[in-house]
Amino acid sequence: MGDILRRVLNKWLEERRKHPRRNDMVDQRISDSIKKIVDELMQKLNNHTDNIAKNYCQSDPEGIITIIDYHKPLCKALMRTFMYMNGLKLVDKGTKKKIEVEEDTEEKSFLKCIVGTTVMLKMLKKYCWFKDYVEYALRITEARGDAAGIESTYNKCSGMDFDQLKIGNILVGETVAKLIKGKDSEIADYGNLQNIIGPWCRSGHHSKVKRKVPRKLEEKEKEWMSESEMKDIVENKQYVPTDKVGTVLEKLGEKMKKKKTPYECPGSTTTEDGSDDKEDRKYLFLTLKYSSNEYGVSVILFIPSVNGIL
Repeated sequence: MGDILRRVLNKWLEERRKHPRRNDMVDQRISDSIKKIVDELMQKLNNHTDNIAKNYCQSDPEGIITIIDYHKPLCKALMRTFMYMNGLKLVDKGTKKKIEVEEDTEEKSFLKCIVGTTVMLKMLKKYCWFKDYVEYALRITEARGDAAGIESTYNKCSGMDFDQLKIGNILVGETVAKLIKGKDSEIADYGNLQNIIGPWCRSGHHSKVKRKVPRKLEEKEKEWMSESEMKDIVENKQYVPTDKVGTVLEKLGEKMKKKKTPYECPGSTTTEDGSDDKEDRKYLFLTLKYSSNEYGVSVILFIPSVNGIL
């Protein structure tokens, strides 16, 4: 599984192996990293002077949707979240401003994605027009990311695909959820956000965002934030308990180590360490399901059946 998820998990396991008597110290470092990212994102969400969010939530540069005044607080919150998740920042270049990419470590990129996803589903999904402005923020972020030279599609965040995002949320989502609990009022324009919740904006003409053209089918299919598996994990708290994450990591490492057998057949997906990307992804889901259930957490996982994985 030659991807960001594998490398981050291996990094955490290696740290624990280097400090066998101080695994608590390693786990605390990871928790501190998560807390720092939560604090950074909440600062972004509390920023009333963010020109990126203001400019893109004034009007749609492509004219596809019409942004009206009482939609703007949610639009800004989602735009700030997606910009942060994908490491995009506004920098001064003489008399001009330019969007550039933060030079984050893989671990920080990974955690930014987990934190951002949890914040959106826990703190912002309750507001009307959430799906419309998630779609809009994704479209804008994708375009800005392309211009800045990074890959940021509807299916990825900081290089992560949907499967990696689910696994990451299962492992560290509980820590994130605890850190953001009670912080809703720290979001800029919180008072106005509270006005766009309830039945009045969920039915009738108020529930519709004005569009230049109807949404395309492929756009609806790209709504990874509405995937049922992610909602099950985040909204129903289907996490590995925070105090058991280290134990689950160790068990995962032991099992993955046992199954590393090099393949030599032509066209195999084996990596240099002798593991197989497709098989590892399947195995990781199965192991997490087993480990989580062992600790009394009911986790329902989707195991991909495409490309011959099953």
